[in-house]
Amino acid sequence: MLVFGKVKKKDKIMFRVTIIQLLENRLRASLCDFEKERCRYCIEIMKCGYKEHFGEVFEFLGIECKMTGKKDTNLIRRVLRMYEEIETMSPSCHTYKFTGFKNVSQHAYYMFLNQYGKSTVKCENFNPKYLNEYEKYLERYEELEYPVNIDSLKTVFESKQYEMM
Repeated sequence: MLVFGKVKKKDKIMFRVTIIQLLENRLRASLCDFEKERCRYCIEIMKCGYKEHFGEVFEFLGIECKMTGKKDTNLIRRVLRMYEEIETMSPSCHTYKFTGFKNVSQHAYYMFLNQYGKSTVKCENFNPKYLNEYEKYLERYEELEYPVNIDSLKTVFESKQYEMM
């Protein structure tokens, strides 16, 4: 069983490089298109360091492991789920569209999720925000009573009463 925690950074990097090499070898040897795509997906996870998804890679390779998720990746996925719900509710409403992350690694994670079909949120990248800004929107959104409508979204994205608290 693999457990990350009290391992030197150099050793973690070497482990990731080894996993990437295993995946690249498997990709070259595979005759199955599905397996090739899965190898590419896992290589991307390892190269980008998306620790929350390492478990998927290890499972694919048949390695038993115990991983802890990262707070930011969970929050990013929750934020994207909120925007997916908003897009479903009103696809033509451009007022409350997702505008990307200012933090490059967070935006790269968003792009990774979209690339592999884990998210369908489109990015209107004209006013990117920090994750903590999206977290405030998410907290307000989760307080709304269902069914949510466009008018109730004003309290999430435009409310001044929350900013005074």
